[in-house]
Amino acid sequence: MNLIPYSALYIDMTYGQLATIMPEFVKPSDRQALKRELERKFLRLPHEKLLITLSVRTCWDLFFQVNNFPLGSEIILTAVNIPDMVRVIRYHGLIPIPVAIDLGHMKPSREALEKAISPRTKAIMISFIFGAEFDAEYVYDIAEKHKLPVVEDLAEAYRDTKRNGNPRAKISFFSFGSIKLNTCYGGGLNVIRDEELYNKMNAIHETYPIQPNYIFLKKIAKNMIPLIGLNSTFANRWGRFFLTTFGIEYKERFVAMLRGFPQNEDFLCKFRKQSSTALLAMLLLKMSTFEAESFKRKTAELIDAQSVLLKNGIQVPGHLNEDRVFWCYPIVVPDKVLCLEMLAQRGVDAYMGATQVDVVDSPVGYSYDYPYETCLLYTS
Repeated sequence: MNLIPYSALYIDMTYGQLATIMPEFVKPSDRQALKRELERKFLRLPHEKLLITLSVRTCWDLFFQVNNFPLGSEIILTAVNIPDMVRVIRYHGLIPIPVAIDLGHMKPSREALEKAISPRTKAIMISFIFGAEFDAEYVYDIAEKHKLPVVEDLAEAYRDTKRNGNPRAKISFFSFGSIKLNTCYGGGLNVIRDEELYNKMNAIHETYPIQPNYIFLKKIAKNMIPLIGLNSTFANRWGRFFLTTFGIEYKERFVAMLRGFPQNEDFLCKFRKQSSTALLAMLLLKMSTFEAESFKRKTAELIDAQSVLLKNGIQVPGHLNEDRVFWCYPIVVPDKVLCLEMLAQRGVDAYMGATQVDVVDSPVGYSYDYPYETCLLYTS
């Protein structure tokens, strides 16, 4: 079999960037200076504030700590989401209310969103899954009518420091985990557009312990094997040949190594820490060296490929959005297992477990509709 030497997974990190960050483990930079530089690069409007966290989950948790919504309050969110984001909602005694999304735009309809709002609704979170950044102005119009804050999750839709979210959003989340675009091996940049909210969230965040630099160094070391195995065409070609010959599933092992947080620690305690100084330095380095124009060209090529797939009956989630990006390249096929087998026979690497997104269940016995259509699309 002629293997195509490109993995289904790619780590957006270079050895040069890792080498540049190494002095931080010997003589760390000034934390406040790093934060000020990140603010200068990432903020666009005078009233915007930047909260730099260990994870987007950290900021999401802080949002609920500060607002202290009554138990049983409802948080509306798009029906395909990151399980941990849903779990944070439930940990605060709140009820996640999923709203079905369509395949073409990956967005909820105006009617479904309006129907989901009740007197118990306290906030709306929209997530741009798979980089499908749809026009969400109607969401903000509805939210303003009902006096609800909107939080937008752009963890999968980063494209440039010049695009830091919708100015109408209360908070815009950006995540830089290990398999994300422009990865920093962790960290969240969160643009907050409410000074009082920012001050309260930051006050709590400042009480968290600072993660030691050696923890970040261990993560870099742990990620070296996947970095070499996935990014090198030579290692990928012969490594895949060897591993598949002996029936070893390497992608699951690599993804497990790249996952951000240990499973043996209390759920919220994992996120209630401040970023290490070395991680702050990595965030600044990656925000400063990201090649936006090159990324635009590559995105245009992927959109062209999307057109070819659509013409041949292969669905690409979010394909109707003109202004979209790809941090991964999802497709919808009638039989996932058969498709993977056929691609493997032709030497093409593909994977079903790169992202953790899943369908959000409606509360048991709840009056709102279960997002059946979304479930069918996502599980097909």
